[in-house]
Amino acid sequence: MDLQELQKQYDAAKKTLEDISQQIKQLTAEGGGETPSVPVDEEPENIPADEPKPCADLESIEAKLDKISDENAAILSLLESHDLTLKDIQEKQGEKIKIIEEQSDIRQEKLEHIIQTVQEDRYRKDKLRLINRCVYQADLVRKTVYDYPELSKDIENKEEFLLRQLQSVVAGIESMLADEGVLVRNFAAVGEKINPEYQEVIGVIETDDESKNNTVAEIINPGYIWTLPYILKAKVNESGEEIKHYKFLMQTEQIIAYKYVKQQ
Repeated sequence: MDLQELQKQYDAAKKTLEDISQQIKQLTAEGGGETPSVPVDEEPENIPADEPKPCADLESIEAKLDKISDENAAILSLLESHDLTLKDIQEKQGEKIKIIEEQSDIRQEKLEHIIQTVQEDRYRKDKLRLINRCVYQADLVRKTVYDYPELSKDIENKEEFLLRQLQSVVAGIESMLADEGVLVRNFAAVGEKINPEYQEVIGVIETDDESKNNTVAEIINPGYIWTLPYILKAKVNESGEEIKHYKFLMQTEQIIAYKYVKQQ
């Protein structure tokens, strides 16, 4: 029997009690508000033997009240037992929820540890390749410097040897940068007009040839462009094509330019 059914029984019993109380009030009112008093040592006169006693109805009502009271006590007992059962269930559910929360916290900590480990491993692997190649270039330069006095004894053209060693270092570094998405660019050749957006003039050479004014005389260092991916979401150009990468100018090209100076 569920709690709703017990509540219905309780409400019905309560209503019955109210009805009986109303009947008692009506009987009392009809009798003048009091029950006639009769001396104990006197017998009431003019009452036939087979006629019901004046309080017979009251005795019947009292019997009904006792029965209903017993039923109500039983219903209340059931309600209390069910209430205790619900409390036990709630306590057990609370214990289970607490255990689940503890296990969830432990799993969350493990997940965060795994994510951190994966990120650290990925960062280490990404940087390890670059570091190894830098170490290789540093060792190449170091070997050239340390071994040059000994090696130069058997080399006829020492300058050419040094030049080849330095060129190999530069080529190795440029290859390393290319693997990281960094391209080496020349934005204007010698004799061409200066591109101020991508070129930086770090020196000038005066000339009386007006046609050479603001042209490239010499390239000191090239420019560097880094190609990077859009991490979160690719962009779309005017034609509706998806753009997955963008270019970032890391360093402008450093040049020496011609400057026209009119002869006096």
